[in-house]
This record gives sequence, C-alpha cells and structure tokens, in this order.
Amino acid sequence: MDVLAFFSFNRTTHTFSALDFVGNGKDICNYKIDKNHLISSYKLDSKQYEDVYEVRNGAYQIVLSDGCVGCDQVTRSVYQDGRLSGKLLVTNQRSYSERRPVTSSVTANKAWLYSRPENTSINKMYLVKDDKVQLLEFNDADGLWYLVKYITKENKAILKWIKCEDLAVCN
Repeated sequence: MDVLAFFSFNRTTHTFSALDFVGNGKDICNYKIDKNHLISSYKLDSKQYEDVYEVRNGAYQIVLSDGCVGCDQVTRSVYQDGRLSGKLLVTNQRSYSERRPVTSSVTANKAWLYSRPENTSINKMYLVKDDKVQLLEFNDADGLWYLVKYITKENKAILKWIKCEDLAVCN
C-alpha cells in the first residue's frame, strides 16, 4: 500500500515538516488543494463524498464532510476539533464553499411536529403557515420526513421532525 504524506514548508527556516491528519480516519482520495483547505473526493455506496480538511496546530483536521454531491440536497457533517458537531442539508453548488443551508417555509395551516419520523411520535407542538425552518435531515423509511430546526421568538432552537407534505420544499 502506498502511503501519501503532506508537508508544510517553513519559509523562515526553509524546512519541511510532515502534517498529521486528525478526524474521521478516512483515506485521502482524488485530493485537491483550495487555499488553506485540502479536499478529498471519493465514491462510496453509489454516493459521491467530499471531505474538507484545514491545517490547525500543525495537522490537517476534518472540518466538513459533504455526502451525495451531485444530488438535489447534500448531507453535510460539520466537525469541531476533528469530532462530529452537527449535521444539516445544504444546497448542491459545485464548490463546497458555495453550498448554503437548505431552508423552507411551512405551507400547512397547522404542521404538527414529531419526536421521530413516524406518525406515532406526534408532539403537542406545531408550526403554522409561513414559519421558516432549516432542514437538517431527510428520512423516507415511513413516508417523507424532514428533521427541522425552528428558531423561536425567544431565540431558542427546536429540533423536531415534520412531514414533507407540510413544507414548501416538497410542493
């Protein structure tokens, strides 16, 4: 097996030093350098992925992993100090840096919220027509559902599942 190594060059001392990788432990494939980011692109289980690393404290640390590049909505995993800190759906621009969070508005007069993407997990909470939400995940195991983040007037985040049919993105 070939080992791929990346080095940084110190212009003052004119020396090279090897960079380590901190994060998800994935192999680096079809890489390219974009400013201070290293982008690794690969295909796995019929989905295209891009992992984005940046140099921090002398090591490449994963900061983003976009899955299903080329699809309508891209699943993005965000990392902090090499550890997964959140997931969301982003738009599908060609460059990872141009992708933006996917948002939608509620189209139903009363859109019930659910703890899980299933009809039996209904809550007492609901959203109303024209409320804006950020889409975090998609699930089609038991109908079409989105995990959404709704910011209240008190600036609190509510994370719940909603039926796709209640959102503008699905109509």
